[in-house]
Amino acid sequence: MSNAPTPEPLDSARVAHLIAFAWTCAAAVRAVALYPAGHPAVESVLKRLVDTVATITAAELLL
Repeated sequence: MSNAPTPEPLDSARVAHLIAFAWTCAAAVRAVALYPAGHPAVESVLKRLVDTVATITAAELLL
């Protein structure tokens, strides 16, 4: 038997951030696989990924 403590569930804000990050990562992988470097779709989705990470980082610093 393990006496490891049970981790607390994530709050709804963190779950929303995690879902947004996962969706944005999936979109980035798809765009990078489909289009050549420098394509507007790739640049757009990578900017969105950076913005998502910045939002999550800022929110985590406030929690």
